[in-house]
Amino acid sequence: MMRINKKKTFILLAVIVVIFIISCGITFAKYASKSIWNYYLESKGFYFTSETLKNKNINNEWDGSRVYFDVRNSLNSYVATEYNIKYEITCNIKGDVNGYCRLNGTDSNFFTGTLSSYEGCVNLADDTDVSSYNKEACNNAGYSYRVKESIVNNYFEVFSNYDNELNNITVEIIVKSTSPYTRTLKNDFILSRSLDETGSVNFIYNEYSQYSRLIISNSYNEDKCVTLSFDSSKIRIDNDIDNLSYTQDDNGYINSISLKINNKTNKDYLFYRVDDSIEYLESDFELVEIECQ
Repeated sequence: MMRINKKKTFILLAVIVVIFIISCGITFAKYASKSIWNYYLESKGFYFTSETLKNKNINNEWDGSRVYFDVRNSLNSYVATEYNIKYEITCNIKGDVNGYCRLNGTDSNFFTGTLSSYEGCVNLADDTDVSSYNKEACNNAGYSYRVKESIVNNYFEVFSNYDNELNNITVEIIVKSTSPYTRTLKNDFILSRSLDETGSVNFIYNEYSQYSRLIISNSYNEDKCVTLSFDSSKIRIDNDIDNLSYTQDDNGYINSISLKINNKTNKDYLFYRVDDSIEYLESDFELVEIECQ
């Protein structure tokens, strides 16, 4: 009897080991297959990436407005795809939620777009605007004329089926290239509203590989005016600010902007770092409410 029990135990352990090996093998095979496919795509000069969709995005100060995410045709600012890439986007609200998602101002949770390839003068050395340089002028000035990085900023909005405000929701974004090769990017956006019933004006700052985005939100039921200040020796604003009041430092770089934000809306501004090796935080910005004129 003891010998029979030992035999049964040995067989059970053997089965468990085999199942474990098969499971690990399948997982490894999937990982290896994905890695091989990505290597193959890069060998063809195909780059389809997103800084926003690399990780889950958590916003605990969401005010119900648009949420942006990027899609790009590059590995980095130096290496970009030399042909057009067609892609499609799907957004869905996860879980049992009485709401729906819409993309880029359309009436659908499905959207198709194109990342267009184009050449131009690229300046990564200084602050000179080289956007109007032709190939000859670009090369003569010591800059690089090549395929440029193409970035498209898409956005989604969520709406309730009833009059109530949606809160504590998870939105899944799936972006899939369809031509000339297929690759899928996806991740979640976890959105929660502030419990402050009186409202607030605040901001969220996110850094990506080649730029940063700062989103200022007004959750009050009335319009608010603010001044945003920052150290222009470290970080530079990359928006058209002709319609804003602003101040400049001794070198002529903008170091503060003043703006009006309508109630229950937000505004976003792009920045680029003078030194990409340094990481900046929300504490490097100062946001102050001011009286609206």
